[in-house]
Amino acid sequence: MKFVLIVDIAGIYGSLLNYAMVLFFVGSAMLVFTYLWWTGKLGMTEEPKYRMMDDDEKEKKDDRSK
Repeated sequence: MKFVLIVDIAGIYGSLLNYAMVLFFVGSAMLVFTYLWWTGKLGMTEEPKYRMMDDDEKEKKDDRSK
């Protein structure tokens, strides 16, 4: 009977530890996201897409010229 109580207590503490870890990681991710959003450093612009498209066009032109 004592072994069953020990396993049950470990389960409760394990659940609490799991919730604490989830809250820690989600909270820290939200803090980082909020900081980056507040300072305007998220980088959600279209510039990288256009830059990659320009690089692809340059490679196609180089391949055609050979």
